[in-house]
Amino acid sequence: MDGKYKNNPFKKKYKTSAFLGFISKNIKTACKRKFFSTFFNIAGGRGKCNNLYYYYHCENSCKHRTNSETANSIFIYSLKDFMLLEPVVKLYSKVILEIYNGHKSAAGLEKTQIVGQISSYEKSLSKARELLATRQIDADDYQKMKNLCKVK
Repeated sequence: MDGKYKNNPFKKKYKTSAFLGFISKNIKTACKRKFFSTFFNIAGGRGKCNNLYYYYHCENSCKHRTNSETANSIFIYSLKDFMLLEPVVKLYSKVILEIYNGHKSAAGLEKTQIVGQISSYEKSLSKARELLATRQIDADDYQKMKNLCKVK
């Protein structure tokens, strides 16, 4: 019995809208309780799940039910309050671009400084190799110079 119940396709849980909390705040009910999302099979019984009626409801003791299409249209209508005007969008994008370009130029400046330091260390190492090749310095001095460049 347990195996059949677990594998029953009509008993699986359906995911609800992520905005259910927002919808529950916008639907006015007498009880002011938390909303749940559920469905009802219009065909009744164990027919195909094509005829599902989705609705929002609070606790079972309260018999208030709200059609999900109505609730979702209320939600979409209330989202229009959060839309920004075109000049505000342009201003926000301009500010974000300025901040981004400022960070980008600072990072580019830091990168050029680091590349410059690396090239100066490579030049000093090549000079030390030339001095070692012409035997103007010994191997110990070369190792000291090489270790100094590695540390930096």
